[in-house]
This record gives sequence, structure tokens and C-alpha cells, in this order.
Amino acid sequence: MEVAMSLEYLARIENERFPLAVRQPAELDHVLLLKAAQLITASVPPAGPFGAGTAREAVVFGITELGVRTLRQSGLPPEAPLHRPTRAADFDA
Repeated sequence: MEVAMSLEYLARIENERFPLAVRQPAELDHVLLLKAAQLITASVPPAGPFGAGTAREAVVFGITELGVRTLRQSGLPPEAPLHRPTRAADFDA
């Protein structure tokens, strides 16, 4: 897994509400890497036996000060909040 991709994930969750439950395997990989780098605080259960097929869920409690500084230095923009058009004219771009 590439560190840059995990930083993109960090930028994506920056504006999320914490605690954040993470269940997708690819996102769990990002959480593991970011936690190991001390960029987030998270609870990650240990992996089960290979092939056990048990679902894992991590809980991200927040981004650390180091994580915030790393985001600012990386130049990655935070994920923009979702804006829904309110007028018909907003659909024409």
C-alpha cells in the first residue's frame, strides 16, 4: 500500500464525524497504516485466522496533531463537503 494513498484517505476523512466506523478492507489497510504512523487514533481488532472470513471493523476516534500537520504539509486538499443543487439552474454547468 502506498503512503500517498493513505494520506488521500486521511484528507478524505478529515471532515468526518468521529468516531468513524470503518469496515471496507481497503479502508482498514489505510487505518492500520495511519495508526502505525500516529496520524490517527483508532481501535483496530486483531486479524483473525487466514481465510476465517470474519468481518473486521475499526473505529477511528480522530486525527492527531501530527496528522493535521502532515495533511497541511502534504498540500492535499480536504474532501469537500457534499453540496446538492438547490435550483434547476445549478444543474446546468
